[in-house]
Amino acid sequence: MMKSQLLLPYLLVAFICISCSNDSDGTPVMEVKGMYFPPINSDVWETISIAELNWNEVAGQPLYDFLEENNTDFIILKNGRIVTEKYFGDFNAETNHSWNPAAKTLTAFDAGLWIRISALVD
Repeated sequence: MMKSQLLLPYLLVAFICISCSNDSDGTPVMEVKGMYFPPINSDVWETISIAELNWNEVAGQPLYDFLEENNTDFIILKNGRIVTEKYFGDFNAETNHSWNPAAKTLTAFDAGLWIRISALVD
C-alpha cells in the first residue's frame, strides 16, 4: 500500500523533469506554450507549425520520402499539439489506425519506469 501512495509523487516529478529542457548553463527552461490536451467532445486539435518551433523544414523531407516508400503513417506532437502528420495510401486523419507497436513501446516504458521507481522506494 505504501509503495502505491509514493508512486504518484515520483511520476509527477518524472513528468516535470521530462517536460523541461536545460539551458546552456544547466538551468531548466519551460516551454513557452504549456501542455495541450484536446477536448473530448470535439474533433478540433490544436496545431503548431514547424516554423513556429524554429525547426528545419527541409530536414524532414528524407524522412517523409522513406515513410512514403514504406507506406508508414506518421505524426509528430509537441506538448500535445500536432506539428506534422503524413498519411499514405488509403489512410487519412479520419481513418482508424492500429497502434499495436506504440502500445508495446508504451508498455515497455511504463514497466521500466515502474521498476526504476520501485528501486528508488525500496
